[in-house]
Amino acid sequence: MDLTTAELMDLRNILGKVSFLQSLKMAELDILLNGMEKTAFRRGEVIIRQGDIGDRFYIVASGKVGFFKTKLLFKTRINTMGPRSFFGEMALLNNAPRSATAIGDEDGELYFLSRKTFDAVLLRNPEISAMIQQRAEYHRTRDEVRGL
Repeated sequence: MDLTTAELMDLRNILGKVSFLQSLKMAELDILLNGMEKTAFRRGEVIIRQGDIGDRFYIVASGKVGFFKTKLLFKTRINTMGPRSFFGEMALLNNAPRSATAIGDEDGELYFLSRKTFDAVLLRNPEISAMIQQRAEYHRTRDEVRGL
C-alpha cells in the first residue's frame, strides 16, 4: 500500500518524537519514511507471536493492539497500544525472539518497516543502538519484576 503525503507527514512527526530516533539526520529519517509500508489487521488477528524471530518494526496507524505473554499455560495481558504507538524494535535490534504476542483488539492498520531498512539506518548509528538497548533492558527488568 503506497502512503499518502499526509501519512508520510504524520509518520515524520511520530518518528521525530521517538526518543531513539531523534538523533537521526533528515536524510536517514527520509530513508526510514520511504521504507514504511501499511497493512490492515482485524480484531483477533495475531500480528506477532511470542517466540518468533522479529522481522518488522510497527507503528499503530489506527485501532488497538493487545500484548500478551504466555508463561506455562497462562496468557497475561501486559499492554495495550493505540494509534501513534510503536513496537517491534527490540526484536529487530537483537535478532531475538519476540517477547510477547500482539493481537488486534479491534480492526485497524499498521505502518511497518522491514528489518532490511531498519538495519540500514538504525544499526549503523551506535548512539541509537545504545538507546534501543537501554529500552530493551528497561522492558526486561519490568517484566521480571512482574513475573512475566
